[in-house]
Amino acid sequence: MVAFDELIHESHPDHTLKLKFEETPYKCNICKELGFHTRYACEKNSCSVHLHAGCAEASPTFQHVFYKRCNFFLIRTGMSRRTCDACGMDVQGSIYHCYDSDRDLHPCCAYLERRIVDGDMELNLHKEMPSKCCICGEKKLQGRSTWGYVSKTDKSCSLHIACVKKQMLEIWMKQKSFGKGKEGYSTKGEAADQGEGRALVKRTPMLHLAVGETKGAVAASGKFAKIKRTVKIAITFIIAAILGDPTAIVAGLICNLISH
Repeated sequence: MVAFDELIHESHPDHTLKLKFEETPYKCNICKELGFHTRYACEKNSCSVHLHAGCAEASPTFQHVFYKRCNFFLIRTGMSRRTCDACGMDVQGSIYHCYDSDRDLHPCCAYLERRIVDGDMELNLHKEMPSKCCICGEKKLQGRSTWGYVSKTDKSCSLHIACVKKQMLEIWMKQKSFGKGKEGYSTKGEAADQGEGRALVKRTPMLHLAVGETKGAVAASGKFAKIKRTVKIAITFIIAAILGDPTAIVAGLICNLISH
């Protein structure tokens, strides 16, 4: 009998996967996207299998409010030369694909929250950006409209999903101290040592640096200091949403970000 925190997944049918909560980054074996904290993992050291909880429990079919006429089907094996219609980034693993419209969505993008609320901050997911992104300074990415989160109150905080993902990936990949595996991921089960994982969380000035180098809408504003703080917090919540784990990193990151 499989326990409530265990499952047998078709991608790894030989062993039971257990739900774990670890502070270390990993690469999901299904979608090939970055993951953090919550994951289903095989306890056999030789397997090195880690799955996003969302990917492991993903529905075989899916519909999104942004594409009401689309019926998306989960394709486990992935398709070559595809890009996600949400973030505009390449698809490396499994995707939700609509055969009628030829649209594709990363599983992590497909399940992004439409609305993120915490205290006075409210971020809404937009299919097209109404204002320039606080990271790249553009409304479109390479001439293409992609999804983003925008603050509800004054629209001063706008962030492309792709820009947040790229910042997260680029700077984590540069953190050589937490692993020497290819692509910057750990060689041990594609998850770093737990002690180093904690150190990685403490080193989260990566987000401070990312925001410190923003341009466009934020840099041009006379309210830079206030907006900058808002952007820092917003990035934190968006990362949590992208990773599908809102409780995993927010508390630690918020303290670090605000202190800078």
